[in-house]
Amino acid sequence: MSFIESIGIAPDGSRAVFGARGEVFTIPAKDREPRNVSNSPDHREHSVTWSPDGRWIAYLSDASGEYELYVRSQDGRGEARRVTQDGDVWRFPPVWSPDSSKLAYSDKRQRLRIVEVGNGRTTDVDSSTREDLTEYRWSPDSRWLAYVKTSETSNPSIWVHSLSERRNYRLTDGTSPDREPVFDPEGRYLYFLSDRDYNLAFSSYEFNWLYNNATRIYAVPLRADQPPLYPKKSDEVAITKGGSDETKTEKEKNGAKPAPVVKIDVEGFGARVQPLKAPAGNYSRLEANATGVFVLSGDG
Repeated sequence: MSFIESIGIAPDGSRAVFGARGEVFTIPAKDREPRNVSNSPDHREHSVTWSPDGRWIAYLSDASGEYELYVRSQDGRGEARRVTQDGDVWRFPPVWSPDSSKLAYSDKRQRLRIVEVGNGRTTDVDSSTREDLTEYRWSPDSRWLAYVKTSETSNPSIWVHSLSERRNYRLTDGTSPDREPVFDPEGRYLYFLSDRDYNLAFSSYEFNWLYNNATRIYAVPLRADQPPLYPKKSDEVAITKGGSDETKTEKEKNGAKPAPVVKIDVEGFGARVQPLKAPAGNYSRLEANATGVFVLSGDG
């Protein structure tokens, strides 16, 4: 355990992948044995991540003499395939797009980039002159990349990159530290953490006031015409409407939801920010599913 540096979980939860001691291991949830996927004692792998379709494991390896991105079959069969070719600088961990066709990563040149797994074509998304760009998350339709970039106020701000437009949009204005953006899997909201609370507490050691537990979890409806997260209650007359299954798609009839298409109305984004109904605290590692969010709370 003391040598584990990265962890990922297979989409169906049947196995987990670990980067440890410069090797890539997959561990079963219940049956069978651990598997050394890389089996490469002569070079080092790290920053492992499992593709959303379950087929591939991506990682960084110095097999070429410099750290490059590689992908290989999750069962360890066949040879690893090198995806990038310009590894002359340290890279930060890759993040798969939900459609398993692309990887987002950043590097110590303070560049945020996207590489297409199939052909290695690399696109520069954005760059920074202040801090490394180490927080980046995909939208569920793989058409947007949300990321954090330090603003001119020295506060981190949230941005999004539109792959279809090849354009970047700034979503928060830098008046407060905003971080850890994560998309709702249904394509309705963007969640993030922000330090906007000023909770006064008197110090136990000095004659002084302190501010603590400044962080809250915030949510923003991505579309301007989307209903508010917490609508105001109002008693209204219920109107009965007729309906039939004819308007439903075949996927809906079979119980499967179609993949969401994410649309972001950038104008007025800041005015739509709402805090979730949770107290201010010390939060990190924000994640989301279709019904809510998960976060680590407290120090350590």
